[in-house]
Amino acid sequence: MTATVPTSRVSTLVVTAVEQPTDRVRVLHLAAPDGGVLPGYSPGANLQINAGGKWNSYSLTGLGIAPSEYSVGVLDQGRGSRWIHGNLAVGSEVEVRGPENAFAPDLSGRRVFLVAGGIGVTPIVAYARAAVFHGWDLEVVYSHSAPEDAFAAELRELTTTAGGRFTEVGHRDELTAVLTDRL
Repeated sequence: MTATVPTSRVSTLVVTAVEQPTDRVRVLHLAAPDGGVLPGYSPGANLQINAGGKWNSYSLTGLGIAPSEYSVGVLDQGRGSRWIHGNLAVGSEVEVRGPENAFAPDLSGRRVFLVAGGIGVTPIVAYARAAVFHGWDLEVVYSHSAPEDAFAAELRELTTTAGGRFTEVGHRDELTAVLTDRL
């Protein structure tokens, strides 16, 4: 029998992998202790993590269809995020709530224009994965300061797969120029 973790209560998940795409960003992969299926979610959903007694919300970056794991990107800033960076490793157990979504997509559209800045890119990754999965037209503008490009390579690949356009900018003036051109 495959267990399912309900979203209405606190659950315990296990860290199954940790990636460090930049000096300040960690990507955590979390799964049910029994390896069961986790509740699905739509792009833009977040997971609340008990980070040393402080509940922080982190955007889920996966596709969200019958997931066997959740992935979140965590920038090393603030008490809860620093706790995650310093205390969670493969095999660690952590309490979570969710997923919840206050940023759900309009699934009636077929063209997706996504703008991301800094670590705010994490929900955009989920949206881009959904766009590829559903065959939507995709354009992504990603603004970040070097070297905080945690998801640039993946977004570039997803956009290429969708036959879309990926623009990476590093300065606010560049972002303004790109958005002025597109909008």
